[in-house]
Amino acid sequence: MKNLLLAGVVLGSLVLTGCATCEKAEKCEKAAVKEPFGYVISTTPTPRHRFSEPYNGWHKRYDAKRKQIADAKNQIDVVFIGDSITHGWENRASMEVLKKHFPKHEILNLSHAGDRTEHQLWMAGESGFFQPSGAYKGINPKLIVVLIGTNNIGHRTAGPEATAAGIKLIVEALRKNCPEAKILLFGVFPRAQNPDHVFRGQVKEINQIICTLADGENVFYEDIAGKLLEKDGTLSKKIMPDYLHLSPAGYEIWAQAIELYVKRFAPKE
Repeated sequence: MKNLLLAGVVLGSLVLTGCATCEKAEKCEKAAVKEPFGYVISTTPTPRHRFSEPYNGWHKRYDAKRKQIADAKNQIDVVFIGDSITHGWENRASMEVLKKHFPKHEILNLSHAGDRTEHQLWMAGESGFFQPSGAYKGINPKLIVVLIGTNNIGHRTAGPEATAAGIKLIVEALRKNCPEAKILLFGVFPRAQNPDHVFRGQVKEINQIICTLADGENVFYEDIAGKLLEKDGTLSKKIMPDYLHLSPAGYEIWAQAIELYVKRFAPKE
């Protein structure tokens, strides 16, 4: 709430600029601006946990990432950015899929279960976990794979427009902090079993916005929803057992889409 007050924004309400002394705000030349629901939250870099907190699994995970970077002597080929779906590449079964498709590549997975755009924006930004130089200073990946946003709508902290704004800032931060890397941005995966579920519409809105971030040179966009869904538009438990997270079969579909770009931008003999 403190951040919201500092920003002068109350989510879901009108923000009046320069109208503090206006007797009739509605006549003020500076019209009220309605912020998209959750805009401030989804676009404000926010760590999941503070460094002052007791050491927990989040700290432990990223300590391991620091060690991976050191052991790899900063020779990272591919970086993953995302939430639990991308974090899931480290599950035993999906790891086998990853090794099958990318046996020679050094992959750094900076995703974390439960993350929203604001958390991965912090990770991708100037002050990321690898302080003080930032998460991408000192490593030079050839490709960065991004999938984020489903938790913004799933946790009901932001709507589609604000979620897309957070994704845009992540892409911009990655371009700034790792300018030599190509960015592969995936459309938010479909969630919920049936195509008429509210989440489906929200995902579609997000993807209609973020697909425009692709420039065909440094940022590329892929939407694999058509390969994850059944012909009638439903999700099957064979691909998403809980209608959100991927099964090994789902990761196989995703790996095939990633592989095309890895071969192009991070080839290994």
